[in-house]
Amino acid sequence: MRFTLSHVVYVSAEKDMPEWWTGKDVVRVLDIGSNEGFFSLHCATMWPHARVVSVDGDDYWMGRHNLHIAELGATNNYACKTKLDEEKLEALMRAPAATFDLQFILRCVA
Repeated sequence: MRFTLSHVVYVSAEKDMPEWWTGKDVVRVLDIGSNEGFFSLHCATMWPHARVVSVDGDDYWMGRHNLHIAELGATNNYACKTKLDEEKLEALMRAPAATFDLQFILRCVA
C-alpha cells in the first residue's frame, strides 16, 4: 500500500511525533534540505499557528513541495529555493533574527 504525502502527514502528525514535541508551543521552524517538504508540512499541520521555513536548492523538489503546500492549504509553510553552502549556513545561524524552535538539517553522505 502506498500512502500519499497528505495521508502520511495527517495520520502521523499526532501519533508519531516524539513525546518531547507534543504540547510545545512551536512558533518558528527551519527545515534545511527540505526536499518535497515532508517534515515541514508535518510541522505546518501540527502547529498551524507556526511559521515554517523550508529551504532546498533543487527545482524538482521545490516544485513538489509547493504542490503539497497548495494541496494541504499549508499557508504557514514558506518554501525557499536556494542552495546553502557551509558559509551561508553559518551566516544564517549567526543572524540575530534566525532563532527557531525547531531546526531540521538532514545530511546524507554516500
